[in-house]
Amino acid sequence: MKPLLSANVVIAKWRCDPAFTAAYDALEEEFALAVQTISTEPSRLLNEDIEQ
Repeated sequence: MKPLLSANVVIAKWRCDPAFTAAYDALEEEFALAVQTISTEPSRLLNEDIEQ
């Protein structure tokens, strides 16, 4: 059985692949939106839904 690799090692290998890097970079806006949504207080999200 092969030894397990850490996520950092696997991601570093993936980042060497130009196709992976291009696809990952193309998702920058989606990642930023996800971070913003996750960091928003849940009560604020509910209030925004009601106000719209």
